[in-house]
Amino acid sequence: MTCDEMSTVFKAWNKTELDSFLIEISTDILAFKDKDGEPLVEKIRDAAGQKGTGKWTAISALDKGMPVTLIGKGKSLSRVGDVTHG
Repeated sequence: MTCDEMSTVFKAWNKTELDSFLIEISTDILAFKDKDGEPLVEKIRDAAGQKGTGKWTAISALDKGMPVTLIGKGKSLSRVGDVTHG
């Protein structure tokens, strides 16, 4: 599907029981064009920066004997994203 097609689907969904702010802004984001007329969303890099807070939280929790498996999994998956996106 193209971004315009996805935007149209989201717009239709927003007129049903799926009506929500997130569906509404997704509609707008998918429809937004850059200066060259291409969808801006296609130019956004799928990567997140690292500030160290997840690592700090996991280390602190381990020091206290508390399980933080979700944070550990999130950290490892974010590293996969770093490797695949350079």
